[in-house]
Formats: sequence, structure tokens, C-alpha cells
Amino acid sequence: MIGALVRQSFKGLTRAPLSQLITVSLIAVSASLMAVSLTIVMNLERLSQRWGEGGELLVVLSPGLTHARYHELERQAQSLRGVREVTLRTPSDAQGELEEALGISAQGDLKELKVSQSLPGTIELSPIDPDQAPLLSALRAQLLELDGVTEVESMTDGGGLLAQLYSLRRALKGWLWVIGLWVGLSVTFVITQLVKLTLFQRQKELDIWISVGANELLIIGPLMIESAIQTGLGAWVALELVNQALSFITSGGAGTLRLLDLELSPLPQWGQALFMISAALLGALASFRVARTSLRLGR
Repeated sequence: MIGALVRQSFKGLTRAPLSQLITVSLIAVSASLMAVSLTIVMNLERLSQRWGEGGELLVVLSPGLTHARYHELERQAQSLRGVREVTLRTPSDAQGELEEALGISAQGDLKELKVSQSLPGTIELSPIDPDQAPLLSALRAQLLELDGVTEVESMTDGGGLLAQLYSLRRALKGWLWVIGLWVGLSVTFVITQLVKLTLFQRQKELDIWISVGANELLIIGPLMIESAIQTGLGAWVALELVNQALSFITSGGAGTLRLLDLELSPLPQWGQALFMISAALLGALASFRVARTSLRLGR
């Protein structure tokens, strides 16, 4: 039985190569949208975990403070009620990170120009509950009262780059179900049309199988296997396209990404495998449904 299923499936896959290529291409185009959305959401989730969700505050310190004063402000910020974590970056720390991001040695031009004198010291502050607006307002007011603090900004609210990234992440997470539904319907439509065409081309062959009382699995099974392979292959092509685009973006903007402390990554191996398996199952289910209805089996 298994050998017959495999032989029939192989014959079907090699019978009309142009149709197979068009089908896989259409599925890959549809699946690419879902793959891109999942990749963006995953990277924004990693960014959220790195910077803290929702209410991270950036405290800009006055220039020219002493090393001791920077650490005193760090201790004062940490002692405020409602603060979970603080991270101090002195001007020299900022210069070191800038040099590393740009690939410049400590003896390079930036060191000679003493850029650290023009870079402000900062404190990144994570509230215990970033979703409480009154807590954020109270923290801003208390921080501004500290001697040596010039400005307090939210890193995830407003119109800044990071705030826009958080908004994009929230929007994409909300739209993932809609995108997934659209991709699922698109793949189902493509598979349905291909199966109908296949049934039309093999009508005589299938009539013979039905007339001799062949098992339903032997009739529909090859169609399901073909569709599963086609949709799985289309999902793999979509993932490869997204991964190649991600690699191109990463290599082209490596310096900028390091400067922004960003690291773009493709979906993990288990995520890619789950994506392909889900697509294959969807293709097999769509094929089963249309074949069983068209052939009027089980009635």
C-alpha cells in the first residue's frame, strides 16, 4: 500500500512540471508575506526583551560631571520607588561603544578628537510596571529634580525610532491572524485549483480505480501527498527568500546595526520546520477536501 502511494505520488509530481513550478511559485509568493511578518515580529520581540517592554526611560545627564557624580546619580535613580533596573553609560562608555560599532580602534581619529567630551552621559531606567502612566509621570518628575539631570525621555513612547518599532511590533502581532488567514485562503485556493485540474486530467484513470473498488486512501492519498510536497516546498522557498533578503540587509548595513545595538536573525530552525509542516498539512487538507467532494467518495 505504501509503495503504491509513493509511486502514484511520484508519477503525479513529474507528470506536469510546468504546472508544479507555477503552483510552488504562487504558494511561495503567498507564504512570503507570512514569513516576513513572523521574522519581523520575532526580531522586534528580541528587541523588546533587550530594551524592556513599554516604558523604558532615558535620562540624559549634564555634561562635565565627575565620575563619582555619575555613579551617585545611578544610585539615586536606583533608589527611587517603582524602579526595577538602571544602566549607566558615561561619555567614555558611549565613545567606546561608538568606536566598536564603527570598527575604529581606541587609537583612531575619534579618540584624538575627544568625542567623549561632546557625548552626554545617560541612564537607562526600567520601571517595575511600565504600563502604569502615573508611575512613569512620577518617575520623570523625581528624576528631573536630581542635580545633574537635564532631560528624561521615554524610549518606547512618542515619535522616536524605538517607539515606532514598538508600535510596529504591536500592530504586526495584531495583524498576524489576519495575514495568516489571508495566506491560508490563498494557498487553499491555489491547491484547490490544481487538484481540480489534476482530477480532470486523470479522470479516466480515477474512474478505473473507483470501478474496481480501490481503497479511498489509494485514490486520494497520492493527491494529498503531492499537495503536501508542493505547499511544503513553497513554504521552504518563501523562507529562503526571506533569509536571503535578511542576509543582504545585515551585510549591507552591518555598521548601522551595530551602532543601534540591533541584531537581525532569521526564524529559528524549529520555527522554520513548523512553518513548512503547517503549510504541508494545509495543502494536504485542502487536497483531501476538494478530491473527496469532486469524486463523491464516502457517500
